[in-house]
Amino acid sequence: MKFAGLGVNQTKVIAGSAYVGSCALTRDLVAALLGQNSYEPTGVAELLSLQEAATGTFHDFESLSTTPSVQQLLSTERHVAVCTQLRAKVSVRSQNLMLASTMPHASDWLLAPPIPGLGLALGSDCFRTAVKFHLGMPLFNEPFPCAAVTSSGVVCECQMDIYGDHALCCHNGASLVFRHNSIRGILATRHELLVSVPL
Repeated sequence: MKFAGLGVNQTKVIAGSAYVGSCALTRDLVAALLGQNSYEPTGVAELLSLQEAATGTFHDFESLSTTPSVQQLLSTERHVAVCTQLRAKVSVRSQNLMLASTMPHASDWLLAPPIPGLGLALGSDCFRTAVKFHLGMPLFNEPFPCAAVTSSGVVCECQMDIYGDHALCCHNGASLVFRHNSIRGILATRHELLVSVPL
């Protein structure tokens, strides 16, 4: 989730990192079982070289043996490298979408339990639209004139693009005010709940 969906692990990407991490975590135990002062399994040096080639980060097996969460560290480095390579190949819009998706809490709406009483439920049509936008998929078959109209009757003269990006910044409809009021309402409700809960 934190890498715009790239956190779904592919075995071929993180297998080497997971093996090296496992070897580092169990190095002292294996060495004691074998009656040796130190132990480094065959192939670890080669895997660390591949890790460095893929991520640009050098690691020493000795230091990794004392590093906490070493498997997560090595796997994250590979995912960051994959994400960086993808950003270099895609359009500016896709780069911005990936950047927005990888920001803290950007994907929380995918993990929230659907509880209507707490305002956490999305209708099927809204959820499909949000997922399409999140994945960078077109929402419409072709562009069309924006249908937004201000309260004074001014019609928006912009085109609604196939991805729906214009809807996020259109100043001629009620969307911006609606989003502002919704966020204001959520913050006000949270404040009231915090104030009403006895410490």
